[in-house]
Amino acid sequence: MRFRYDLAGAPLPYGSDKVFDLLWPRRAAGVIAVTQAAVTAPAPAKREYDASAVPRCEGCGGARVFECQLMPNLIGTMRTKDDRKLSDEERREQIARALRRENLNEKTGMEWGTAIIFSCNNDECRESWREELVYTEWET
Repeated sequence: MRFRYDLAGAPLPYGSDKVFDLLWPRRAAGVIAVTQAAVTAPAPAKREYDASAVPRCEGCGGARVFECQLMPNLIGTMRTKDDRKLSDEERREQIARALRRENLNEKTGMEWGTAIIFSCNNDECRESWREELVYTEWET
């Protein structure tokens, strides 16, 4: 999957960064009883997606919802700037150069983990062009 669409659904997290902490906030852990009545242990903290952290639409003030997500394997389908098909030998040589870290000044590879796109949930905003909100989880 390269592109994931799920209007008003929940995005899939990529890593543990500021975007992850914003959209999947840490909740206070409760306490669970262990074998003896006097012994307790903290409950494991399960993070759940929370859309309330996403800023509201600047146009109408409506709630923004998750709409779609660019997934990491999208990079494998993108073409290079010369936009031509490589032979198997050329592709192997390109991979070997990347593994040897040659041509580091070229923009190759993936710098982002996933791009999460939010749009206004109000129909009147969908009928015109609006700037949407995009959060990016970066490759670490």
